[in-house]
Amino acid sequence: MSARQRLVHEAVPPDALHILERLWAHGHAAYAVGGGIRDALLGRPHHDIDLTTDARPDAILELFPGGHSVGVFGTVDVAGIQVTTFRRDHTYRDHRRPDMVT
Repeated sequence: MSARQRLVHEAVPPDALHILERLWAHGHAAYAVGGGIRDALLGRPHHDIDLTTDARPDAILELFPGGHSVGVFGTVDVAGIQVTTFRRDHTYRDHRRPDMVT
């Protein structure tokens, strides 16, 4: 196993890795992202792993029938892990929430 693969396996919990591998097996791009990955890379305790993918919410739900949609940004909860379709945030007038997402 390469150093990169070892780092991924250490940073990404098995349940999230299972989701990534299933998405990859069905031809989707998918990545672990967010603060949990940052913390793992810095050697800090990490708890919250988020995933992002080019799969649309309906495709995610088809691959993971037990999942359910949450929020308004194309996020599906799969066994407690947030899987969000790639998106582009536009301007942030309030500096916290995007005015528009595509």
